[in-house]
Amino acid sequence: LFINDRGGEMRCHTIMSKVIGEGSDITIYDDPHDAAEAASEKKRSAVLSRYDNVLSNRVVDPRRYVFLGIMQRLHEADWAGHVVAQGGWVHLVIPLLYEPPAKRFCKCSSCEAGSPIGWVDPRDVEGANLLVERYDDAFIAGEQAKGAFYFACQYQQRPAPDEGGMVRKAWLRLQDAD
Repeated sequence: LFINDRGGEMRCHTIMSKVIGEGSDITIYDDPHDAAEAASEKKRSAVLSRYDNVLSNRVVDPRRYVFLGIMQRLHEADWAGHVVAQGGWVHLVIPLLYEPPAKRFCKCSSCEAGSPIGWVDPRDVEGANLLVERYDDAFIAGEQAKGAFYFACQYQQRPAPDEGGMVRKAWLRLQDAD
């Protein structure tokens, strides 16, 4: 618990914590899934159920509140995918390596035309690194070597690799039916 000198306070809980009687004006969901458990449908479903049935209505004033989610994408049916499908959320996707709109996993309007908060990706060259000062080419290559799913989730914010998981797009060829 943190209390400031102006009557505000901040509390931190895990997504599965007791929150009976508590409400907020601003709720931040930071990595609601444990990355090691995200492949488990049972664990993902528990987080989604907890959000839907307990947490989504814990607000002081239902006419004026803010929910914010910050997370890496871990699965197509993760918390981010779940709440975006429900509607009413702005889905801001910022991949480490730039993806032009036509190649993006996320096709929402906030990613296509900039976000309602005013953020527009300054890059326009496919593969351009967002954080050159933090991640050099050698680091990125090392992370990509850990696997396509890992890199796609952790750095590209897509729950499935662009090139496919088990079957790569490059392996497929179009043939005439003649």
